[in-house]
Amino acid sequence: MKQIEARKLKYIEYKSYLDASGISLDQFRNYLHNITDLSELKYIFSADKLSLDEAKKGMQAVMRNNAEVIWNTNPSLFKKMNKLNSTKKLNDWEDLFDLLDDKNLSYDHAIFDFIETIK
Repeated sequence: MKQIEARKLKYIEYKSYLDASGISLDQFRNYLHNITDLSELKYIFSADKLSLDEAKKGMQAVMRNNAEVIWNTNPSLFKKMNKLNSTKKLNDWEDLFDLLDDKNLSYDHAIFDFIETIK
């Protein structure tokens, strides 16, 4: 697990799920609404239940399947991010969807930086 800088964080959510796509969308949106940068949020999943890649895959599904609602919750969070393999920034919810739907998207992308696992 990366070292967490508590002074930047507003929300830390611990989850013990077998499938990260089961998170509460309303709760996730509430957190997104109340932050100015994704570095202020951490979703930490139990490594006993799923791997880091599985956690990121589940969260990717949540964000992709709800891209318009998530974008509209706080567009400024995502406008800071680059499109895949580009210096152009995400501009709208369709860009967010396209990013999350791209088969070449790596779990090392900044959009997944708020997701971690812990034993």
